[in-house]
Amino acid sequence: MSGIIIGALMSQPTRSCIQVARMLRLPVYFRHVRKGEVHGHDFRTLNPSNKIPVLAMTDDNNNGDDFVLYESTAIARYLCGLAAERQLHLDRALPQIPPPATVDTDAPANNVDCSYVPPEQLYPSDLRARAKVDTLLDWHHWFLRAGATSAVRRKVMCQFFPPEHSGLIEIEQTLPERDDRYLRHSLRVLEDKLAEQQRRAGSVDAPVFFGAEEQGRPDKFTLADIFVFHEIAQVQALLPNPDDNGNLDAHERVVEWLQRMRGESPAASGVLHTLDEFMHKVVGVGESADDAVFGK
Repeated sequence: MSGIIIGALMSQPTRSCIQVARMLRLPVYFRHVRKGEVHGHDFRTLNPSNKIPVLAMTDDNNNGDDFVLYESTAIARYLCGLAAERQLHLDRALPQIPPPATVDTDAPANNVDCSYVPPEQLYPSDLRARAKVDTLLDWHHWFLRAGATSAVRRKVMCQFFPPEHSGLIEIEQTLPERDDRYLRHSLRVLEDKLAEQQRRAGSVDAPVFFGAEEQGRPDKFTLADIFVFHEIAQVQALLPNPDDNGNLDAHERVVEWLQRMRGESPAASGVLHTLDEFMHKVVGVGESADDAVFGK
């Protein structure tokens, strides 16, 4: 099986899925969504919610096993399962599957340099450890992402995309007070969780991560860390004002954890670099937001 992640590098869930695929060294490639594509009939057959990312898997043996997944954490979990399945066959040569013709093999997202990370670390098979990772993934979506994404869209993206924009970025009509409350609450929860991890490790300076407490290896990151990282790193990059970013700098353990994630996984910073490119094009060069995202 080989696959294509259809998405946009301005999307935190897309970046998370790309990072997972690259670390697992799977034959899964990134294709940037085309302008207006998400609102077309063909895309709606892939995801009825018209959202990205979408994973389209192809049966390279033509046995009719093609299938499509949407919802980013479902995609990431599946990729870990696929990698674990491939590990079972390491005693035989795995076929080298070339990327589909529709994929830009020179795109930075398809050439992120990173070390291999075993699927067992990212998404453990132990039922209790996996439940802890799942808990943080689900919590992240309903609290951290709800506050952080809405705040970024309302305070940053709306400056570059018109209100009627119906392409990639949707400017949500949300309540500013709720967004800020969710973001600040989430940062407090994460700060407390890291403190608890360090207490268990027996040192306030222990280099811990979020999702690995039940594995006995709190120094190893998991899927939960990847998804939380891309959410908070975007807040850190685009909302430097403490009044906007939930006073991120006041959460010392979270800031230290961000640095650990960048050090442990160069793929994270490599994929995140696209945010810097976007802001340079729009703010520094004066390029339109549409052109910066989709190309001219």
